[in-house]
Amino acid sequence: MEIQRKIDHYFLLFFLGLQQLIAIACAIYYFYNAQALLVVMFSAISSAILLALACYCIFSLYRLTQWILLFALMAGHFFLIIASSDQLSAIWCLTMVPIVGLLLGHLRAVIALVCLFTSAIIYLLVELPAWVTLKYDGILMLRFLFSYGLLVTYSMVMEKFRFTDLRQKNIRHLDDKNNELQDILTAILHRHRVEQQLKQRYRQYELGNSYFCVVVTDLDNCKAINDHYGRAVGDQALKKLGHFLRQELREDDLAGRWSGNQFILILPNIPQKSAAMIAERIRLKAS
Repeated sequence: MEIQRKIDHYFLLFFLGLQQLIAIACAIYYFYNAQALLVVMFSAISSAILLALACYCIFSLYRLTQWILLFALMAGHFFLIIASSDQLSAIWCLTMVPIVGLLLGHLRAVIALVCLFTSAIIYLLVELPAWVTLKYDGILMLRFLFSYGLLVTYSMVMEKFRFTDLRQKNIRHLDDKNNELQDILTAILHRHRVEQQLKQRYRQYELGNSYFCVVVTDLDNCKAINDHYGRAVGDQALKKLGHFLRQELREDDLAGRWSGNQFILILPNIPQKSAAMIAERIRLKAS
């Protein structure tokens, strides 16, 4: 998880720097071509990216930086489709596809890119409104739409692989974390974790914040079960007892395996008399 987070942050920083350079280069290009409107547009995008860089590098606001970058790129995309038929502008619009795919995640990126692609089709292929005076070259439209569709497909396939890999890593991480806390056989807390919980509860008790009861029990005739039926059956009995304890206890209660056939229950915020009644109920059911 931490490695993936660092990768995402480095990618964001890379996109910010790259888009800043591209925006400045485009502004200079259109300045020398005397296209004032596009100079203003790319200067505005450059300013927005500069603001995003400040949010990221000074205040470490990852989410705000992400949305400023995405908003600036999408606004520029719509503006260029409406106001510029220059091939360089069309190429710039394509650079935002992998950025949207990586920063928004799989599902939201699919929705955003489909909306952008649909808007591009409407403006390029459908009869334009009267207030749009641009006349697009047919070859430019085909190249743009083909490149856009290809990039969207590629970005979504790559993001799907990344999303699937990240989800599998998260599942493995949770499984590893659970295995670190649990006794392998009974799937309840192991002794080391129980000792940690006891120390923590006792510190809270000393501070007067809470009280708790402890129930220590064991499985009778465990050795006889192993000797007569085999260790596999004895393990199965311990496993079923662990499952039984998890079902019988409250959500805040804890059950742990203290040693071979010994178990310990930690019952928070409950009086001793009630704890004894719970222990007796569990003993009768388990027997």
